[in-house]
Amino acid sequence: MSDPASFYALTGEPAPPSPVLIVTFDGWVDAGMAGSTAITALLESIDTRLYAVFDPEDLIDQRAHRPTLRVRDGMNEGITWPEITVKVGVDRLGSGVAVLTGPEPDFRWRGFASSTVSLARGMGVRLMVGFGGFPAAAPHTRPVRLASTATTLDLAQKIGFISATIDVPAGIEAVLERAFLEAGIPAVGLW
Repeated sequence: MSDPASFYALTGEPAPPSPVLIVTFDGWVDAGMAGSTAITALLESIDTRLYAVFDPEDLIDQRAHRPTLRVRDGMNEGITWPEITVKVGVDRLGSGVAVLTGPEPDFRWRGFASSTVSLARGMGVRLMVGFGGFPAAAPHTRPVRLASTATTLDLAQKIGFISATIDVPAGIEAVLERAFLEAGIPAVGLW
């Protein structure tokens, strides 16, 4: 496995004290754009600065997450590459917030998780909260239900959960939850 720090570069911006790290990724783990919609609303409500950028070359399949070509009057004006970033800010109550977003990595999930934990430790992250939507058959005539996962029973009881046991395909957010648990940082997923 690569050195965790090698997956990202810091911009030099300071991190707010003891931020909550909010995590959401585009793709399969964002069914109905549930996480993307929540993150968009959050980012519109606070001022943020770019704090870190993950190197997409080791993490993203460019054929699955193609870059965008800008064409104006037949001229190639440039390429916008998919990227995974961390932005930081302070919410209206004065609490530090860090937001990790981008396409769900296609490769090196363990290295990405280790790198993210390293970054979080350096920032003094006190809690990780993942937003997402998992694909499931549900009638559109019924109310939307919130499902949650947590790294401790205490957190699970505070946020609520569906009492059941199920084995499902995991997304990177679930991998991050486990990595944060092993690092001693509480984590929850809201689905």
